[in-house]
Amino acid sequence: MEVAELAPRREVVASWNPGSVRIDAAWIGDGASVLDFQAAAIDRSRVDLREAWQGAAGDAAVGRLGRDFAAAQRRTSQLRVLERAVRDGASALEVAREALLDAVAVAEADGCLVAPDWSVVSAADNGAAHAAVIAAHVQALIDADESAARSIDDASAALLDGEPRHFVPLAIGLAWAVEAAVHAMIAAGVLSVGAMAFALVDRFGMNAWDAIHDALPDSFFQDAGPVDAAGVDDVLNDLTEPGRRGVNRQVESEEDVRTVFDELTEQGRAVGTGDSVKIIERYELPDGTGIQLRVDSKSGGSVIDIVKPEGTQVIKVHVR
Repeated sequence: MEVAELAPRREVVASWNPGSVRIDAAWIGDGASVLDFQAAAIDRSRVDLREAWQGAAGDAAVGRLGRDFAAAQRRTSQLRVLERAVRDGASALEVAREALLDAVAVAEADGCLVAPDWSVVSAADNGAAHAAVIAAHVQALIDADESAARSIDDASAALLDGEPRHFVPLAIGLAWAVEAAVHAMIAAGVLSVGAMAFALVDRFGMNAWDAIHDALPDSFFQDAGPVDAAGVDDVLNDLTEPGRRGVNRQVESEEDVRTVFDELTEQGRAVGTGDSVKIIERYELPDGTGIQLRVDSKSGGSVIDIVKPEGTQVIKVHVR
């Protein structure tokens, strides 16, 4: 049995701490408790208002409080679902992780060498058996990881049904709960920063980009490619030099163009290249920045085109 191609490397799995995510689940549960308390206060106000205010205006006010009470109850229930999704996902991930690491320890105690990509090397006949066991546990870890991601995403999505797709305080603690879920998924190693950012943009809309970016810890960006225009500028400043015209940038060789493109699009999402035969690849970053690699019509070499959100100016990266 071969190790899955999408398997996280051994050192990454060793660094995961799914147990810490239970703290985040507890925070979400605390948010639900706060909402529950607020719902009870709204209900008491509704009863008091009904006794003190008669007539059409009183009926309207009581009706409004009734809708607020129902909304608070619904949000409380949804937060409880999110709390369970985070807690259960972390537990399943922890079980799968420990089982995998135990299988590695058994293989190494039996004289095998387990590489960072989970492949097993052994001079004896026991290598194939240990490799099959480890591969099965790696797949179980991936399955647990994907299941946790789906459950948390579904629970987060339920919180926004019927609401505008951006961060607004329509329900107490809603933005906080989403931020807690983001932190939980990152802590458990569930998603890459790019995949998380795209999921949040898809859920809340591009107008919420600043809030989405703030919800992702700075430490999570350290070894990742850019997810927005500011990150693109950092890469261009590090890997290229000013070109001869305007905002354009230049590099030494075709290999450098490819290196810059790969760095720029590491956290991007591939999009269609349209009908143009000159466009080799095209990506979009979570904040809407567009990046494409194309064949230059004059030199025949490769050129990177970058268009920032709501921008009309194209930044080109080419060989000097």
